[in-house]
Amino acid sequence: MHHDCHYHGLIVDSTDPNRLLVGGGGDQYTPSGVGLAASEDLGVSWFDSDNGFIRDVHVSKLVVDPTNPEIIYATTQGPTNYTEKTGSGQGVFKSTDHGHNWYQINNGLKTMEINVLALDPNASEVLYVGTDDDGLYKSSNAGESWQKLSIPGTPPSFGIGDVVIDPRDGNVVYVGTVDYYRLSDERGVLGEYGVFKSTNGGQTFAALNQGLDHVGVFSLELDADEGLLYAGTRAGGVYWLDIK
Repeated sequence: MHHDCHYHGLIVDSTDPNRLLVGGGGDQYTPSGVGLAASEDLGVSWFDSDNGFIRDVHVSKLVVDPTNPEIIYATTQGPTNYTEKTGSGQGVFKSTDHGHNWYQINNGLKTMEINVLALDPNASEVLYVGTDDDGLYKSSNAGESWQKLSIPGTPPSFGIGDVVIDPRDGNVVYVGTVDYYRLSDERGVLGEYGVFKSTNGGQTFAALNQGLDHVGVFSLELDADEGLLYAGTRAGGVYWLDIK
């Protein structure tokens, strides 16, 4: 396990709290050899846990199916040195055995640069992926196939910073847009468009930007109990919105 690279996901196995899984971040400091590593002794020792996975890739997110802890999803991007990015991500991977073995689930995706994956907590076969350069996709069959979703006011190519699903109603989906600029030399600047909301499972979206002066949104957090949506922005700090 590399000690000098950054990590973008840490999972504790709910069936075995001594087992950990981490996803490595490929960057200018560790351009090769990173991927997925596991520990079965609470981090005392580590070993590669990436059979079927791709080495030397940036693991952007790890997500566990809350209804079945054996199922884990990993999203990937190409290694990056700020704007010097190759676009060599490998899309989305899935494991059905606690992360020991992996396979790609990219059917229908037009880009392999994936920023984030969100899973409907009440219908775990429903997934959304936000890409670095091709908008938003949805799967209704646990990742067997993906369909691109249309968001008004955005160009065909743009980046997704985060996706959150309302645990009280899976049809309510919030999306934050952001341009990481990591592919800017090749693709140009794609722009940022703020936050959008769907009330019908991604069939249609509407902008949710009143009062949002910084429309580059890296992260979203939903407090369903209090009825608040938080947005972490580029250069603008954190905004919040009452969604009661």
